[in-house]
Amino acid sequence: MCEFTSSSKNNRQWMSDETDDDDDDDDDDKSKANKSEAGLKTIVRQTAMYRVNNEMVNFTRVLCEACRDEDCAHVALSDVRPCKITSSSPATCDQTRKTILQEGNIGQTKHFSWVGVLRVHYHKGEKFGVGVTGIVLIKRKYSIANAYDVGKISKNYLRKEGKAMFILKNNVTWSSTVRDYFTHPEYEDSMYNTIALLELEVQNNDVLSPICLTSKKYNITGHLYAIGYTDEHMLLEKVIYNIQNVTREHCDEFYNRIGFKEEHDTPKRYHCGFAKNNKNHCVWENGMVLASNSSGPWVLIGFGIKGPGCYAPSRFIDVLLYLPWIKSQTEEIKEIY
Repeated sequence: MCEFTSSSKNNRQWMSDETDDDDDDDDDDKSKANKSEAGLKTIVRQTAMYRVNNEMVNFTRVLCEACRDEDCAHVALSDVRPCKITSSSPATCDQTRKTILQEGNIGQTKHFSWVGVLRVHYHKGEKFGVGVTGIVLIKRKYSIANAYDVGKISKNYLRKEGKAMFILKNNVTWSSTVRDYFTHPEYEDSMYNTIALLELEVQNNDVLSPICLTSKKYNITGHLYAIGYTDEHMLLEKVIYNIQNVTREHCDEFYNRIGFKEEHDTPKRYHCGFAKNNKNHCVWENGMVLASNSSGPWVLIGFGIKGPGCYAPSRFIDVLLYLPWIKSQTEEIKEIY
């Protein structure tokens, strides 16, 4: 399967080098320049790099492998069947506007179908267990996860032992294996609380509705909710809490006072709030979703990190900051002719 990778500095350099080499070849042997070869060069200049079986290759190599010829100079473009590239452009996001907003445990409901969990089986000696972290579906086959939770797991192990799980219908779960994951560059700089992207194995007939994203700064003074999962009844059920926004100044003051001020634990930019109507003691783990429906459909605002408790200010990574990176990692073109 061939997948388009958005242009980077290295890609642009490759395109530049490819063009220069082509010019040299034309000067050395103009007799080889024919209509099909010129067409091939045009495609190469326009298509940057491709990933084939997880290896970065240029489009010339893709075509050469397709026709099993190292030169490909004599091959007409009509003789080569180009790669068909599956689009990952976002499906229509969840347009639900009227959702029952009863706070607390709402069971295994179909509402908020974009809230999920990543389950990973692990082995410690003779003991077996399951690690769980929250995720949120942002595109049909991509979910956001906490980079620290997934970055410490090898990709091969995650493919074998990991499952992304969502509740799409009442009391009915849907799960997918993880094809790949990508951690944000901040994670390489020892920033633990940043995001990662999970690429899921989604079939064509799977009906999924990602949460909506916005590229504009969102009013977070009202209609703000934290949504995630709890295992208080020994099974995974959804919970929702109305959130009161807390200013960044007051939030930083609180975390400094309780001693939570390690730089690698503090997100680069975040929202902060507490569950103002919560009557039970609870501690949120990584992956609570901060969302709002004040403008209609549910919109993703933040992605939660483990906090001191529902009554205390909890921090949510500001997703808006990461949208350009998310776009660069998930956008693909539909087809090439």
